[in-house]
Amino acid sequence: MTNPTKYRRLTMKTEQIKKQLIVLSEMLHEMLEERTEASAVYPESHWLIKDIDEDILLCSLSMNDLRAALYMESK
Repeated sequence: MTNPTKYRRLTMKTEQIKKQLIVLSEMLHEMLEERTEASAVYPESHWLIKDIDEDILLCSLSMNDLRAALYMESK
C-alpha cells in the first residue's frame, strides 16, 4: 500500500518544480528579448552583452536541472 504522506510530498514537490519551470521560462524569454535589444546598441564584446549571455546560460542550466528532477520524480 502506498504511503499517502509520501505521495502528497511528491505531488507538492512536482507542483513546485512545475511552477519554478514556468517562472524560469518567463525569465528566459525576457532575457532573450533584453539580449536582442542590447545587441542592437552594443557590440558583442560589451560587458552588458556578456552579462546577459551568462544569465541566459544559468537560467537554461537551472531549467535543465529542474526538468531532470521532474523526470526523476515521475519514476
